[in-house]
Amino acid sequence: MSGGKQMMGIYLTRDGGESWTAVKIGEGDGGSISTVVLDPKNGNIIYAAGLVSDSTSVLYKSSNGGASWTPLNSPSVESSYKPEIAALAVDPSAPNTLYALCRWGSEVFRSTDGGATWTRLPLPQESGFGYQGYLAVNPSKTSEIFVGGEKGVFYSGDGGATWTDLSADLPVKKIRGVFIDGPKRQLYVGTYGAGVCQRSF
Repeated sequence: MSGGKQMMGIYLTRDGGESWTAVKIGEGDGGSISTVVLDPKNGNIIYAAGLVSDSTSVLYKSSNGGASWTPLNSPSVESSYKPEIAALAVDPSAPNTLYALCRWGSEVFRSTDGGATWTRLPLPQESGFGYQGYLAVNPSKTSEIFVGGEKGVFYSGDGGATWTDLSADLPVKKIRGVFIDGPKRQLYVGTYGAGVCQRSF
């Protein structure tokens, strides 16, 4: 990912990482892209979220593999406040359904129209994930969502309506990655200073 004066974008490879091409997404003096996610059923559809210099959250979509980009509405807590998106996930069974986890306040949002509009979901039991945030949807059962951050990892089995704290047995609560093995119902979380932890769900 890259960001800088008068250019906000990502790097794209089509040969497994042998070479990379800078792809411009939008303008922004000091803007940067913080997270990128691909539609799991159509790799030409890419979503990218970031922040421009005045701390305004931005969200873009490409339907042609990064050749061109369309700005979308970024989730908002209030009409005047759009928090920066820390993580995005696409529902593998319904590609127009997106989830966004925002920084600091741990706001979780869902869109069912490809990012055009957003619904704020109830917060996990202990809010305030800090600057880091991670989000994953179980590809084998897409009503199951996992979020992680500075205060642990949380699970929803009903598409974000309710949440359960899964952090009790973790050696540390600071999460640095959330990964799911859907068929085996295994959850893996990367932690800050305590390696990778695994549990069934």
